Amino acid sequence: MMRFPKTLSLAGALAALILFTGEARALFTVQVTATLNAPSPGATTVGGSTVTLQTFTDQAADVDLSSGNNAVHSTYGTTAVTSTTPSGSSDAFNIGYNWTLTFTHVGTGSTATITGITGTIAGNLSSNGSTLNNTYTAGPATATTPIVLDGRTIFVKLDPYTPPGTPPDSKNDFSVSLLNQPVPEPTTLALMGVGGLMLIAPYLRRKARINV
Repeated sequence: MMRFPKTLSLAGALAALILFTGEARALFTVQVTATLNAPSPGATTVGGSTVTLQTFTDQAADVDLSSGNNAVHSTYGTTAVTSTTPSGSSDAFNIGYNWTLTFTHVGTGSTATITGITGTIAGNLSSNGSTLNNTYTAGPATATTPIVLDGRTIFVKLDPYTPPGTPPDSKNDFSVSLLNQPVPEPTTLALMGVGGLMLIAPYLRRKARINV
């Protein structure tokens, strides 16, 4: 059996890695469309204050498949607040909502949908200020969710919410991160480190015997 020098094997592996990296660097364009399923209508009024949740189709964004941890952020929702309630009193809100997100590959028209994203906007509102904040109760808030567009897998994660300020105010504060791969958990990183040590251990032992 013909045996190839180790240097040749390493060169082949390096060439394959370069080819794989070149393939992974392809860009594609994604557009996000949001549907607000609840509350309906999106405006909720308590006393002299109103909170309006709005949806829209975001501008298309290029997703770079080579940048695993460099997220592309895409915005899909807005919180608008108004109030005539005077300083010294406030209106309390506890608004449950349900979003559906549709991701479209602009080049081919293929789509993927994430349903069941729920949360609550809660806090107090007056003409003098706002303590409203958001709590996600379901959906890709704490872990990335894979979707497939045009045969490629990308990962979706909900971004932290930015609350509105003193009324009248409107914030584009609902957004997602689009990534090439899920962000590894600390335990996963630890296992990867152990696995790497196990792979190089035989090489280190051989090198130690040669140097003796």
